[in-house]
Amino acid sequence: MSDFFTRINNVRSSLAQKIRNNIGPKISEVENVRKSYRNAVSELSIDYGFSSIVGENVARDSLIGMVNNLLHTKSEHLIDWQSAPKPGERALDAALTKANGEKIRLYDLCKSTEHQLLLFTGLNSVPISNQVLLSIAEFTKQNYGQQINTHLIVSPSTILEGSNQSVNHLNDPELIAHRKYGASSVCLFLVRPDGYIAYRAIPPSIDAFQTYLQSIFK
Repeated sequence: MSDFFTRINNVRSSLAQKIRNNIGPKISEVENVRKSYRNAVSELSIDYGFSSIVGENVARDSLIGMVNNLLHTKSEHLIDWQSAPKPGERALDAALTKANGEKIRLYDLCKSTEHQLLLFTGLNSVPISNQVLLSIAEFTKQNYGQQINTHLIVSPSTILEGSNQSVNHLNDPELIAHRKYGASSVCLFLVRPDGYIAYRAIPPSIDAFQTYLQSIFK
């Protein structure tokens, strides 16, 4: 047994133990799947609860969902939050499509003196999740419209109910951006004007996001 699985057997976190006991034996031998699984369980062994850490807010249920995603997805199609850019790391580029069909690159959005808020709909978005994203977009426009530009990154499976002028809709037809940003479910990334990630969250929370924004825009 590898050192990694030896450590997993010894973890004390009840959540990590649950993952180990129910999913560990099924893990694939494919190296990149094992690496992603290792990263996810390592985070589960830390007691995050529902509080935010510096520049990040991750719910336990989301981490469990990530592990399940690793186990039921072919390695070449993995969308892994742990491999996505973290706070303090440079944002990744991706090709997107505007509502009028015009092509645009994510880096083009970052050529600005404002922050860029990226709201990802995820792979299997549902109306209630989309409503959370649109509510965050409206909140951001009303309170930080001069400092933050907001963009909704839409997956092909997303069905949006109603329109919202608070957010710039960008389609991700080949899921390139969703894969690069680990957006298997609804999440958000705030990119600074220098192109680095300031904050990320899965799933997004208006309260947690507001607390973070109040700390940087005083």
